[in-house]
Amino acid sequence: MSKCRLVKKNNTPSENRGVKARRNCLSRGMNVFCLLIFGLTVASGVYCFGLLNSRAGHSFEIADLESELQQLKEDNKNLTVAVSELQQVARIQEAAIGLGLVATEKAEYLSAKMAGLAQK
Repeated sequence: MSKCRLVKKNNTPSENRGVKARRNCLSRGMNVFCLLIFGLTVASGVYCFGLLNSRAGHSFEIADLESELQQLKEDNKNLTVAVSELQQVARIQEAAIGLGLVATEKAEYLSAKMAGLAQK
């Protein structure tokens, strides 16, 4: 039976430095890439949080404006009812009597003659 031995290849120190330098360069590149990805993730998270916050603020403003709109509609309806009550003929006749006004029986209107006016 033969025994096989695994022999580790001895690299010279200059070769070791080259391999380590390439590994360091790659690991630095990966570190920079990971740092860039992390920074973009944090920035997009902050941006999304800002968007959500502004939308929540807008939704509160919309709710306030809708409640104000409902109140204004109710006030408008109440004012319409008040106007119709004030325009009733019976109420106007009572107010006229209270002021001492009398009803007219026959109305006479004045008419202007066109004879004395400037003509073309």
